[in-house]
Amino acid sequence: MDEDDRGKEKPFLSFPCRLFEIETMAVKPKIPERCSVLSLHLSSCTTCSLTPIRVQLHWTAQAQFAGYYSAASFGYFEDECLSVTVVAGGPGYDPVEELTSGRSQFANLWAATALASREAGTRLVTVSQLWQSSSLVCVSWKSSGLSNPSHWPGHTVGVWDSNGLATEVRVLGREYGVSEKNYTEVAQGFTVSPLFDGSIEVISATTYNELSQILETVNTETQDTYKTSDLYILRLADSGVVIVEDSVVVTEEFLAQNETIVKAFLKALTRGWLKCRLDPESCVSLLPTSDDHQRWMMNEVNRMLWLFRGQPFGVPTSSAWDSTLSLCQSVSTTNHPLNSSVYTGALNTTLQRSVVQELSDEGYDVYGFNYTYTQFSWCLKCKAGSKATLCQTMPASNKTSTTLITAISVPFGILALAVTAISIVLLLKLKEARNRVQQLEDEIDKHANFSVVGAPAQKAIDSLIRLKKKHWIGTSDHDELSRVISLIASNRLYNADMLEESLQAKKVDAEVDAFLVDLLVKHDKANPLHLPESSTTSSIMTILVEADPSISTDSLFKSIGDSRATNAGWDFDIFSMAPNSMLSPLEMIGLALLEEFGLVSYFHLDVRTLVSFLRRLCSGYSTTNPYHNALHAADVTQAMGVLLFQYQKSAQAQHCSAATLSPMELLCAVVAALIHDFAHPGVNNNFITATMHEIGLQHNFISPLENMHASEALQLLLRKENNFLTDLPSNEYLEFHRNVVTLVLATDMTRHIEITGQVTAKLSTTSTGAKSSIDHLLLLQIMLKFADISAPSRKWPQCERWATFVQNEFYSQGDKERVLGLTISPGMDRTTTNWPKCQATFIKYVVQPLADLMDQMINLETLGIKENLKDNEARWMELDHQ
Repeated sequence: MDEDDRGKEKPFLSFPCRLFEIETMAVKPKIPERCSVLSLHLSSCTTCSLTPIRVQLHWTAQAQFAGYYSAASFGYFEDECLSVTVVAGGPGYDPVEELTSGRSQFANLWAATALASREAGTRLVTVSQLWQSSSLVCVSWKSSGLSNPSHWPGHTVGVWDSNGLATEVRVLGREYGVSEKNYTEVAQGFTVSPLFDGSIEVISATTYNELSQILETVNTETQDTYKTSDLYILRLADSGVVIVEDSVVVTEEFLAQNETIVKAFLKALTRGWLKCRLDPESCVSLLPTSDDHQRWMMNEVNRMLWLFRGQPFGVPTSSAWDSTLSLCQSVSTTNHPLNSSVYTGALNTTLQRSVVQELSDEGYDVYGFNYTYTQFSWCLKCKAGSKATLCQTMPASNKTSTTLITAISVPFGILALAVTAISIVLLLKLKEARNRVQQLEDEIDKHANFSVVGAPAQKAIDSLIRLKKKHWIGTSDHDELSRVISLIASNRLYNADMLEESLQAKKVDAEVDAFLVDLLVKHDKANPLHLPESSTTSSIMTILVEADPSISTDSLFKSIGDSRATNAGWDFDIFSMAPNSMLSPLEMIGLALLEEFGLVSYFHLDVRTLVSFLRRLCSGYSTTNPYHNALHAADVTQAMGVLLFQYQKSAQAQHCSAATLSPMELLCAVVAALIHDFAHPGVNNNFITATMHEIGLQHNFISPLENMHASEALQLLLRKENNFLTDLPSNEYLEFHRNVVTLVLATDMTRHIEITGQVTAKLSTTSTGAKSSIDHLLLLQIMLKFADISAPSRKWPQCERWATFVQNEFYSQGDKERVLGLTISPGMDRTTTNWPKCQATFIKYVVQPLADLMDQMINLETLGIKENLKDNEARWMELDHQ
């Protein structure tokens, strides 16, 4: 069903006939005429028994809650067999007490309010986080000089000191090093009049309500509405104070006993909000007052709901929710730690995610891909009279348009255009030059006032669209801008499925093209005609042998000797590693690295259970795979150790404590390298998908091998004799588990472009240096990715030998594909593959660019990696031409 069809009234035969009581509203919802003939069309009505539900809002009936009224008026609640009473709030209403008393089953609360109640002992839980950020702003007159909290001491600041609503302002002050003790907090009330009468110098306001009230007020001196240029408008989210706001809250007891009802409510409400996005005027018309102020509010509320394009509706981003918890806890007086159930149990969006999936499957855009923000201003020129009217801000040559929030900076590209304009003044006639300069100044002003609320991608798209419309943009530039806009809008900036187009543009030959696309692009097509025989988990991995209890722990590290795993650097040759009757190369290197980084003593690791874990890990690797075996895992782990050591040494030499990896990060990195190919079956993910293999079915065909490696290996820790992490607190173990899984999943080559793209974007936008700016987990993902495919960067003898192993395993898969009647994967047909060319291609297009990216974060110069890659590529090319 098309997007435009969603949210509209249903066809007659399925439209519900019962309407809903909406308390405290002066205007009842509109009744579709066809529902007035109930006796003639019983088949059009819901036949299920309607469950009575009461939802309490935290303020009066306004566009802030339009989704609730929409779901009631358009029958979405009844579609889910619910009879819903929407109760507007206001002074005298306490939504928390309504919930805890059982009078209401659902409430709309600010997240800070719900958290404050949990801190006080109530068991409320957010089941849908509607708003994705904070709408709160602090507003003062430009003439006051109170541009930010550093100027607040000695002045009055208005707060809404009820139900935790003052939290955000207090946190903002502390971000600037100013406590509420340094200024005078004044209970503001939900009005802006104190700003006009001077009784409060800095007031709290929301972008959807109070800010609009200021901007729609007529300035008697100018006989025009007040402008953003008259005000200091400090948006809290821009200062790092992100506390998400409107949410759907229930009690934990109600959720546990009524999951079906909660899910039904959330589904109907989500449809209600979708209706308000598609047809905001229809939602405004449901309100007691359907004026321009409510239209402004509806527009801003939609923006808060759909702030991040691609984010599931009602599900907060992890960063926004973590920020909310951290900031609320920082000002709490109850001293609950962040890892207590007060905070960890505050959010449960499992049902909301399920709703999103269902509605997405039904054709609804629940990710906001088609959402477009409309920019409004208040003015007097739209119609006669002294009352301001809402006007849609349109591109124009004047500079009087009012926008929501003044941007902090002007885009560099627009400044460049301004500089160009100065040059044109010298070349064109004075009149023409002045017109040109005026035009560019208007463009700068428009970008300067462009709202800072919204996803960066959406801002980029809007700016590019505006730029594309300029008459001086040539045809070729116009087409290029269109292509860039399409790319950003596709939400595929880091997706590997763009690779084929890129390779064709670079005129890469067909064989190289096919090899790279098969390697780096996920294949979703399955072949149902050749299903493999079902097998048990025991057929996926070797039965693990018992650890030898006779091992002397005192001699373990002595057996490793003084030659540490990282001392040999990148010249390390695992094939010449001296045989050890006590330890395999994987066990020896794993133990050496854990000791070398001080992790055995730091985490009080039990050596005996550690050895038992490593021995079981080693026996779980295939002994028949030519390449994906325990020796490969050992080689990758040693490479990872060298990269970790090189990075730590560089960070410590620069006295950059923020860049130094923590013991937990080092532990996760070493373990992830050890287990990254555990129980590998000798075929790749594309084969797993094409044959509908049980590994793919068990892991939903999402990085199936990598998910299996992590899951099977970490399950070894469930056995007491293998659990060398028994001393880790539960919260640290969960951190360890999550990080290790994240690192292993990064080795999926179909995520190569995604992850390297993220790192490239991060490095290209930072001005503080890679080591202190790059996220450590992302850094470790890149390290492990490189270690995993580092064989071509070793010295030629090792490089060639590893390549032979890869070749044998690839050809083995190709043979299986031939037997099953599948298309033989590029590079895996032993009868046609040009192996030297494949290896040269892999180095040129995958390993070398990854090494260049790594070099920006880790100094690879002293390791000889670049020289090895250059030499090995040349050798493969020479073999190709023989």
